[in-house]
Amino acid sequence: MQSFYQAEAASGLASSLWPKKGAPPIYSSLGRRSEEALARDRRIRDAASFSELLHALQEGLPDFDEGSLVIAFCVGAKLVDERSLASVASLPVWASLQQRLRDATHRLEPRGLSMVAYACAKMAWREEAFLRDVAAASTKKAGLEAFLQAPDFGSTDIAKICWAYAKLDFVAEASELWAAMGQVLQKVHLSRHVDLSMIAWAFSTARQGDAALYAELASASLDLMQET
Repeated sequence: MQSFYQAEAASGLASSLWPKKGAPPIYSSLGRRSEEALARDRRIRDAASFSELLHALQEGLPDFDEGSLVIAFCVGAKLVDERSLASVASLPVWASLQQRLRDATHRLEPRGLSMVAYACAKMAWREEAFLRDVAAASTKKAGLEAFLQAPDFGSTDIAKICWAYAKLDFVAEASELWAAMGQVLQKVHLSRHVDLSMIAWAFSTARQGDAALYAELASASLDLMQET
């Protein structure tokens, strides 16, 4: 199975969160995405208001693949805040997007999972069942990564997932996720200050991790200071 869809083309939100060069895939696919799907993504990304995004959802949601679902959700996070979330959540098409995305979580790669988690936190959307599914999928991916010794989780993915779950105060409900992220973190090179600061804030705020993890974070911080 190969992954084709690149996260760097996901949305304006995504481009501000992850380096553009060599961006990992959002989800796994057995084939290339059609030009129609790519055009649909561009239209979603170009939505300047929630009404524009809503129109795109109403016209094409049944045809969305996993990539389009993630992009639409992330664009929604740019256009919706905590104050307007309640009214948006009552819209049938938005509820349909969330349900389809929830059904697709097990097919998302670490980059797609981290994008979704971060979008939830940006909207302050604390839907327990949804967050549990994203946490379970992330935990499973982390376990598979450890078994195969294939580092699919980058430091940015870990940073966004942990930051989101700490921001949403979703800690006890996702204890296995925190343990898995701590284990994966031991195998990841922390090369970006923003990733390191977000990870340190997340684990300390959630009161997760052990002395060894914080020692690793301190060591990585010193290394980054010496590089600058």
